[in-house]
Amino acid sequence: MCDSTFLSKKVLLLLALKSCALFVACVVWGVSFSNQSALGEEILVESRVDLASKILLSLPPRDGDFSIYLGASNEWDDAWTIVAPPYLTTQTSDAAGSKAPKIFPSNAPKDSRWGKRDADGIRLDFRLPPELCNVPTTLVVPSGIYSWGAPRGSWRVEVWSGLRLKPLVQYESGGRFFSIEIRHPDVASVEWEVPDFIPVQKTQNSTQNPTQNPMMIIGRMPRRACVVRAKVVAQNGETSVHSFELAPALVVPPFDPRKVVVGACFYGDDETLPLGETTEWEAPARSPRYTEAFYLEDFLKAPYAQLAVFWPAQKEVVQQRDEWIRLFATKNIYSMTIYQHQSKKRIQTLREISNEMFLGNNLGEYASYLYQGRAAAEACDVKQVGDMALARDGFVRDWMLRGTRRYHADYPLVSSTSGAAVADYELQGGVDFMLSELFAIGAQNLAYASSEMRGAARKWQPEFWGGWLAHEWQTCAIPYDAPQKWRLLEAALFQQYSMGASLIINESGAVSTQAGFYTRDSGKQNRTYHSETCRNYRDILRKFSDFVSENPRQSNSPEVRIAILRGNTDAFVGIRLGKQAVWSQFDAAERDPDWFYCEPEASWGVVKETFFPLPEDAVAPYSNAWLAASPFGQVDIVGLDDFLTLEDLRRYKLLIFAGWSAMTPRQFDLLTQYVEGGGVLLASPIHFSMRTDRRFRALRPADFPNNGSFAPLIDTKINENGHLEHDSTVEVLENGCLRQARGKGWVYLMQKVRFPGDSEVRDDYQKWMARLAQETRPPIVATGEPSRYLFYAVYSDYVDFLNVDLNRAHDFEVQIDGRPEKIALPPAGWTRKMREKAPAP
Repeated sequence: MCDSTFLSKKVLLLLALKSCALFVACVVWGVSFSNQSALGEEILVESRVDLASKILLSLPPRDGDFSIYLGASNEWDDAWTIVAPPYLTTQTSDAAGSKAPKIFPSNAPKDSRWGKRDADGIRLDFRLPPELCNVPTTLVVPSGIYSWGAPRGSWRVEVWSGLRLKPLVQYESGGRFFSIEIRHPDVASVEWEVPDFIPVQKTQNSTQNPTQNPMMIIGRMPRRACVVRAKVVAQNGETSVHSFELAPALVVPPFDPRKVVVGACFYGDDETLPLGETTEWEAPARSPRYTEAFYLEDFLKAPYAQLAVFWPAQKEVVQQRDEWIRLFATKNIYSMTIYQHQSKKRIQTLREISNEMFLGNNLGEYASYLYQGRAAAEACDVKQVGDMALARDGFVRDWMLRGTRRYHADYPLVSSTSGAAVADYELQGGVDFMLSELFAIGAQNLAYASSEMRGAARKWQPEFWGGWLAHEWQTCAIPYDAPQKWRLLEAALFQQYSMGASLIINESGAVSTQAGFYTRDSGKQNRTYHSETCRNYRDILRKFSDFVSENPRQSNSPEVRIAILRGNTDAFVGIRLGKQAVWSQFDAAERDPDWFYCEPEASWGVVKETFFPLPEDAVAPYSNAWLAASPFGQVDIVGLDDFLTLEDLRRYKLLIFAGWSAMTPRQFDLLTQYVEGGGVLLASPIHFSMRTDRRFRALRPADFPNNGSFAPLIDTKINENGHLEHDSTVEVLENGCLRQARGKGWVYLMQKVRFPGDSEVRDDYQKWMARLAQETRPPIVATGEPSRYLFYAVYSDYVDFLNVDLNRAHDFEVQIDGRPEKIALPPAGWTRKMREKAPAP
């Protein structure tokens, strides 16, 4: 019997992408694996071998039909192959010239090639004739083994019988997930748990060809070292118990999240273009034009930000940036790139010369295909699966992970700038931290998009996020010379600061504009460095940068008592754009219009109107798509999935469901535990549907957990007609709502099985959201008509206030911890008021 404990080792796998000639690099860690009770396992032989040399392995006597496994491995776990089938014989010397019978495996492939194999082995099925029963035999591998890649190191060949596992454990790029592949054709199912973190879960092998689809366990990484315990059940019913040690690979924020760093972007003009020619974005070439070095030299003399972001440039310009990055670091200025990919060696150099102040690369608008139509989806190879869960997994694992792994092979930090407010899914896909493209598409409502980022960061850790302000590009309806243009930028900066952003980056305008061709009253001309427009951008950034340096935050997050639940597999990107297919599932939408944005997504409109209202006249005479008030204080948006923990939910006093949800039994149990522990939950019955095929009309009991019974959460059930019934113990309230106490908490459930965006329940649901939020809000109350322009964020020692009206000053009447106070704020004005400390008991 050989030792079945395998030493930890680091292996680098290179995987070819299907859609392009790029390579993905991911780090795979072997882990200590202890077999506590491996029924039937028997190691018959172990031997060191040379590649492409005949292998002779002596086996003990066998009888009748039996199976053994043949595996090979080297230090790097390289793949291997056999080009001629192995066989059994009784001749132990020169088997090739022997007259003894050769017994070939009954499962040998027809072409005699065993193909690519991994270290977990190939199964060999033998039927022994009488003359070979109960006598020693020799397993002959006439061709030896061949390395699938470049030959390296020595190889070990093992032969064994019975159920034996050799797991492959992988930490995803962002260090937030672990996956365990159990590569054994006889495994039927695994019951596994992470004690005190993940309860017992069952993973089954439902495929017809398990050898091509190994058993995969996927779990959320704990914040500490731990052990996964697994009970493995074989196809023949045999069981064995195993443990897998996990060591967290946590994402570490590049600086203290309480700190705020203000950034500006740099890009040089193309000096080779003749005047009159068009540059990018159809605009006429800028005049005068300057090199990137000109902008950087001026910035170094009088910095107006604490972070320099570099856009793609010609090779020689990129090489010159090393010296700039070094000089910036001497003045405590961070650096970052976007849409670039450099070698790991060069990135290591940048980290060294910048004293670790190089913040990696931003992969840009990687999630944008979610709102860009069929052509974009096809270009990104989006699978048309017609299932919400499979489509979600396709986005997270087939799309996001594919990109982040490629960057993580070289960059220690990878961020993302997306106009879709789906930070929860992007962080799952390996992005280290989010910088949503504020002002743009689904991130137009700055407070909404920031709440989604903040909720995702608090869930996945670290609680580090920021805003990428596409102010110049996305406010083209406002002229450069309008005062609202600049007050809007100032208000956005201060709102980000108060909401908890650690990085706040202005995209364009400081060195030259990019959106002049589209900006109102610009003459379709871009502005250059010495223009009043660009000076305004630099002056505002400089003043704000000085402000955050002089006014550090108490913590990196304000007090948040309310969370809006993004239901399981919900694909809402933050905006509804005409005939927009959910998860870009256009084939399904052509068959069933409910796959287009409809009632589930309209529910988010109800939520935004309630918690992130946009005063229509705040930017008058221009429409306001960006600045929201906060009538109930700060609110997080939190993704509900099977990775969410009770600890995540207990941060909040009130949970409110919004749009689509495909409930699972685990999520139902989690919500029950949350309520029993003292939480308050508001939902519609439809939020508990388990369907992932987008069907949400005429639901029946079988479409819900517990066959339609909502107990023990609340004593209600779905009847055969698809309607909600309730016990007499359940209170019937006004506005179509039911209520019941559970443990220390309360459940509020609407009576109609409809989404909040449905016209039948919209008004009632909105009233209950506002009522419960009013009871849960922090002890800050604003009264009077001007309060609809007031945004605020509560910290333990102070409260930040912002007037989102860009045209008028207001006197706000507020109560801070019961103390009345009048706060006078100019247009886009911000202030901080201290809270009175309660006396010590």
